[in-house]
Amino acid sequence: MDGDISVRGTGGDVSAHSQSGNVTVENASGHVDLNTLSGDITASQLKGTVSANSVSGDVSITGVTGNVSVASVSGSLTLRTVTSQSVNAQSTSGDVGFEGKVDPPGSYGFGTHSGCVWLDVP
Repeated sequence: MDGDISVRGTGGDVSAHSQSGNVTVENASGHVDLNTLSGDITASQLKGTVSANSVSGDVSITGVTGNVSVASVSGSLTLRTVTSQSVNAQSTSGDVGFEGKVDPPGSYGFGTHSGCVWLDVP
């Protein structure tokens, strides 16, 4: 599907995929699966398992409780206000940022081939 996708207030599972367009999701829980080939992903107020992938575009996720996996080939990844035992954020070309609590037995992976990685852990 081409075009922007916006989902707000479902309080449940969300699967949103766009070939060319931005994806925006607010207030979802359960399994959240977001993908775009060319466009940005913006999501907030999520609970559950979150997966977000963009080939060419930035990914910004705020206010997550649950496991998070995000990736972009060409774009920055920003995760803010995250509470999770499992976070994986990988970009080939773009910055990767994380702000949130770290659980000592948790698993956290952040990487980029061309860009900066920043972590803000209280």
